[in-house]
Amino acid sequence: MPALIAQESQLAVTHGPYLQELTADGVTILWTTSSPCVGRAEYGTDELSQVAQAVRHGLVNANTTHHAVRITGLKPGQKYQYRLVNTEIAKFGAYDTALGKTDKSDTYSFTTLNPAPAEFTFVVTQDIHSQAEKYASLLDKVNVEDADFVVLNGDIDNDPKEESQIYSGHLDISVQRFAKEKPFLLVTGNHETRGAFARKLFDVYPHTSGRQYYSFVHGGVYFMVLASGEDKPDDHPVYAGLNTFDDYRREQAAWIAQELQSNAAKSAHYRIVFTHIPAYINFRESESRVSEGYTVSQLSKIWSPLFRNGNVDLVISGHNHRHSWNPHGSDIGDYALLIGSNQEIETIKITEKAIEIDVQSLVGESKNYLVPRQMK
Repeated sequence: MPALIAQESQLAVTHGPYLQELTADGVTILWTTSSPCVGRAEYGTDELSQVAQAVRHGLVNANTTHHAVRITGLKPGQKYQYRLVNTEIAKFGAYDTALGKTDKSDTYSFTTLNPAPAEFTFVVTQDIHSQAEKYASLLDKVNVEDADFVVLNGDIDNDPKEESQIYSGHLDISVQRFAKEKPFLLVTGNHETRGAFARKLFDVYPHTSGRQYYSFVHGGVYFMVLASGEDKPDDHPVYAGLNTFDDYRREQAAWIAQELQSNAAKSAHYRIVFTHIPAYINFRESESRVSEGYTVSQLSKIWSPLFRNGNVDLVISGHNHRHSWNPHGSDIGDYALLIGSNQEIETIKITEKAIEIDVQSLVGESKNYLVPRQMK
């Protein structure tokens, strides 16, 4: 009997919590537990007097180890506290259901986004390829505590084969460093589209739009997140006919054109775009590869003109594993393009007069750039 008791699992949070899709009026909190249970979040400004839980088709999400709760109806720029409450299910029959022990987490906090113009910073890195130690070392180079959010700009997961790879590769470190109280945005890169777990990634990085591309406004900045897809043609034999990214990029092009004409985009002080594969590359400065050339060529034709016509100020990309800076007015045209290498992390500071970019590398090198505000 003592041996059996010793083997009994204790209900606990195994991964998370971490924040996704933080907006001016809501946030999604995700976590996993050691055994199936019912999970909810208690939250509030002063007291944890409100409760949020996942409900679908009239049924509360129960008897699961994966939990995702969306909190809505929040106020812009407001600080909230929250904690997780997980309750075991002792019995789960048709008319014989009973709840068991309850486990409550520590209390954490987050602050909702605020569309009003303000000075703030955010952090960007790219091309981690599930290398957890590299990711941790890059985070050591920046002051993530002062950032409002972190952007993981593609190829963070390396051909994900199973869920555990996501946690060990970067998510657990994100939780340890910041993600309990600050959100991260996962911009899908070409390596996020590969592997047996690729089609389940949206469950780990959900968005209420149901898409991997979307926009949001914070601090007077209009942000656009895009999904550039694979780097080779859809009919390449390695994909076995299971990719349709040409159509996906054209679908986004129609959306981009409409979005950049919206009042939210036009009235913003700045317009910033995240796309893992850049819509432009200066082949005179770096060797080209066939894999780079295909998608970059398509995006330069169907996305880049939209960025110019929509008065985009800055596009931030990765993918090339080489640093590149193309300022406004250079070969690229009417927007600045920063391509971060696989050894760098960037801190972006928004001020009234300019976007200030600080690039730090693992070997201690730093670069600084400025994108002046387009006064109209």
